[in-house]
Amino acid sequence: MQYNIGDLVKWYIYYADGIVKQAGIGVIVGKEKQAGFEFKKVYRLREQDIEMFSDFRLETIGDK
Repeated sequence: MQYNIGDLVKWYIYYADGIVKQAGIGVIVGKEKQAGFEFKKVYRLREQDIEMFSDFRLETIGDK
């Protein structure tokens, strides 16, 4: 999935066994590459912080 800065997304944090530990809504504010992987910087609305997520942990909200 192609995500752009400003996209509204739903993010997920998982336990090691794949069960969702935490989820919420955020806005992509940046992108960063580390060790050949691209991560998205997401401003998490409820937590009011920025955390990095892989595409696997994101889902688009809206018309896309």
